[in-house]
Amino acid sequence: MATPPPTLPPQQPIGYSGLYPDADTAWSISNGQVMVAQVASGVAGTPQPFVFKGVRYQPTPLDINGGAAGSPMGDFYYIGMQNPGTDATTMIMYQPIWNRDVGPNGLIRKLGANNIGVYGSFNMPPFTLSAPGNVTPVVPSAGNAAIDWTALGPIRYVPANGQEYPTYMPEGASDKQAPPYWYHYCHDVFLDMCWNGGVDPIYVFLSVGVSATAFYSVNPAPASGYQYTQVQQYYLDAATWLGQSYGHHPALAGFYVTNETNQPGTSGTYAYREYWDFLNAVGAALKQGAPDKLTIAAMQDDIATLQTQLSQYVSTPNPADPAPATESLYVDSNGNITTTAANNRPAYATDVYDLDLWGWNLYAAPTALTPIIAYLSQRKAAGLPMAPVVLSEIGIPQAMRFTQVDGVGFGPLGGNDPYVANPNGEQATWDSTTGTATLSPYIKGTVLGQESLAVVTSSSTDRTSPNFFTLNPGYNAGGLVVYEGDTGDYWLFQGVPQVPGNPTPPPPSWVQLDATIYGPLLDDLRTAKHPPAAAGPAVALYAYLQAAAGFQVGNDSVASANQLLQGVQVFEFSDEWYKWMDPSVTDATTIQTAAGVHDFRDAPIAPWGPANAQFYTCWEEEWFGLCSVLPVGRNSTDPAIATDGWLTGGVADQLTPRASYTVVQQFFAQ
Repeated sequence: MATPPPTLPPQQPIGYSGLYPDADTAWSISNGQVMVAQVASGVAGTPQPFVFKGVRYQPTPLDINGGAAGSPMGDFYYIGMQNPGTDATTMIMYQPIWNRDVGPNGLIRKLGANNIGVYGSFNMPPFTLSAPGNVTPVVPSAGNAAIDWTALGPIRYVPANGQEYPTYMPEGASDKQAPPYWYHYCHDVFLDMCWNGGVDPIYVFLSVGVSATAFYSVNPAPASGYQYTQVQQYYLDAATWLGQSYGHHPALAGFYVTNETNQPGTSGTYAYREYWDFLNAVGAALKQGAPDKLTIAAMQDDIATLQTQLSQYVSTPNPADPAPATESLYVDSNGNITTTAANNRPAYATDVYDLDLWGWNLYAAPTALTPIIAYLSQRKAAGLPMAPVVLSEIGIPQAMRFTQVDGVGFGPLGGNDPYVANPNGEQATWDSTTGTATLSPYIKGTVLGQESLAVVTSSSTDRTSPNFFTLNPGYNAGGLVVYEGDTGDYWLFQGVPQVPGNPTPPPPSWVQLDATIYGPLLDDLRTAKHPPAAAGPAVALYAYLQAAAGFQVGNDSVASANQLLQGVQVFEFSDEWYKWMDPSVTDATTIQTAAGVHDFRDAPIAPWGPANAQFYTCWEEEWFGLCSVLPVGRNSTDPAIATDGWLTGGVADQLTPRASYTVVQQFFAQ
């Protein structure tokens, strides 16, 4: 008697999680506030107000090659498959990262965050990869009939040994199979972990990641295969696939369409209607499969984005052809966009923007005089429409530098160059005996940032001594906070920007911290069993977040006229950002200089923080993390991803919460 074929598990419609096929969430805007409703078996509950208490999240391990796991900065949210047919084997390659961050005891969950915004796209862009054994990049999806993004769908779950295992099974297939090499398989496992069975879920904003190369104004005549029209088609395909694949997962809140592509200047993207029309088109593609999820574009803090009159090309631009003429746009009395100036007002981005939310990346404490706040206030007072606004990035650098670096630039010399040092310029070397990473000097004779310290205790006499830093060289860190044991006062070391080439450093500069504002916070940090690092930046971030709370939508303690913001996403969860080796940088001298570490450059020294707690530093982008990072089981110069695609040693980097983590944790608990 023949053995009957195995019974296949029921296949859920595309877009529904294998573990939670009957659960979903529906997101909407009501009276200017974001709302979320729980959906069970297709029936939506009562929508509830949602306040953004989130972090931006891109868990790129130390020392990642730019192409090791996709672009931008790696897709570390998926599980893979190997072997064809029924022998396909599940590879959960990056689960240690998820457990560390969004698992039951993950640091993001302990932070109290209710959402994360990712930068890396949930797929491997075809035009950034090569076929196996072939060094030629894959042709973009535009015009490539072999790539049918919309038919793939998510992984299905199959039972084995009493457990549910994810495996690739396309809609309508009778057998599991290995996906195409360029398909990044399944992200349901990561989303399932974020959902956590609906208990204190961490909602996820995925990223399409539209780049400026999708616009003719930036990319007028590239090589064939990378023309702006082909790039646009890729993003439309990717958006359609993302919406169909994950558009009904309960953990999904929505999608970032782009991040900071509103380029300033006379040729800036935001001045052209093509920019806004394409963002809207990507949003519409997402909504095909995810009608109840939100769409958002994050803008760099450039108010000209909202105040510049739009123009459009008089004809559709063709790559390599001369640019068409442009014409200004206006709005008539019926709200229609026109090119007629008479009796019509100029058209602005707010007249054509059609996504659900605006994201605004603001690295300052919002006040009534902050341009974006003043703009929103004016529109609200005038009764003009505006999509709800989220502070999609707000943060403070955790590492400081007071001196500029002579002759160090950014670009061909620096680029996204090797990151192998922690903020005080030390290399991590793994010690298998102690099971810890020991630190040793990496770059000598160059000016690196230094991570701000925890609160240190001194006396008023010692702190004011001109020999304070000579006697305490380890204290010479930006944003140093000193507690005077004899007075009970807290002081922030501001630092003073040094002029390159000036051998005489300026005297130390201090500012007393207001005990009524910062005292309880600093008392907690100082008396903690293990005082966390970066107290100074934590003080500034505290001021930023409290200021943002003064404009919170739906907060009865905030005047109605000031309810302008949906909440915050803090930049960012950890220091894992742009941490890859740039293969184009091979010169040993370049690598061994400050220019060989991304974002160490001769940038101006700028003041950071509010007026009553201000310090000086450069934009050290790597060290905005609420958590610092060190490798586990390897040196910081060793590859983080093994040749088989797994994390080296099967473990994630070690994260250590800084003082800013505590600040955000307290803020989210309010």
